[in-house]
Amino acid sequence: MSAPYALHLGGTDDETFEFTRELTITAGSLSDYSIDYGLKRSGSLVLSYSTASTGVTVNAPNVTIGGLESIGVGSYTHGARLVHIATGKKISWFDGTVEITDGSVE
Repeated sequence: MSAPYALHLGGTDDETFEFTRELTITAGSLSDYSIDYGLKRSGSLVLSYSTASTGVTVNAPNVTIGGLESIGVGSYTHGARLVHIATGKKISWFDGTVEITDGSVE
């Protein structure tokens, strides 16, 4: 993992996968960027969210990712990047791990 920030999350399969992080942009504004997010398990993409489509909501300075579905029990890797809308420049934001355990509701 090589993003400037590491983000390690945990949860259960009984809850909707969602988290919010603060993001401050020093060059321009957050509205100058789209945000892409990916969640992988064993190297295969499980979820792909983006401000350009669905699953990433910006209420500056807060960015909420997920809120659409639950994910199964297991170990995952995930990461997000910013893409400058005018230039297409891609900037890594974070990467890390997600651990989902059995929540025992079902």
